Amino acid sequence: MSFLASGIGARDATLSRSRTRTEFPNEGTVLIGEELIHYTRLEGAGLGMPRGSSVPGAMDAQAEGLFRGRFGTTPAAHSAGEAVILFPFRYWDRWAQRADASELAYFGLSLAQPSAFWTGCFFEKEDADAAQIGVLQRTDPDAPWDADPERDARIALFWSGDEKGKPHGIGKQSDRVDWRIFVQYAKGAFDLKTGMPHGWRQTPRLKLFGVTSYAPSLTLRSVER
Repeated sequence: MSFLASGIGARDATLSRSRTRTEFPNEGTVLIGEELIHYTRLEGAGLGMPRGSSVPGAMDAQAEGLFRGRFGTTPAAHSAGEAVILFPFRYWDRWAQRADASELAYFGLSLAQPSAFWTGCFFEKEDADAAQIGVLQRTDPDAPWDADPERDARIALFWSGDEKGKPHGIGKQSDRVDWRIFVQYAKGAFDLKTGMPHGWRQTPRLKLFGVTSYAPSLTLRSVER
């Protein structure tokens, strides 16, 4: 363990530690107060993580730290002198909504088919206690992954495997479609006081993922005689 050398806000991405003889690994999880925080790099005596973008696609690292409040805990301000405790964990919680960074954790799928008309997608999953699988879909490679699905039609977010018993409609013509399949932990997945909830230690499962489309016939190889 170590201690905060200076106070941090709920959005900060760097945890400044007082210099101690305690060596932390290059990446891991710490407990400060009742908040679990992932860090992905050492910055001198500090622990760092990526920041989000102030504008979708800008990758300007001007927004909040992406890995605050992990496993359903709440991002909070912490004062100088508070303990920074290295915390053991089973799985990473390295997904953040409306974000795009190399340190995010997700299962990526892509299908490329020139001039295809994509009609729909569907999936089967098993969620765990307070841990839910979600699917982010992109139908245009120029669309930023951190765009708002409510405002950008090229991005869609699904929490259920289908829609009223039918595949989620896509209805787009594109040479390629990409998906990011992730796990999101809800409040209550971890509770420091009681230690009773187990959602933060469980594994949701993706059982099936399917896509339907129409595409023109293509000549892959021809020989003239």
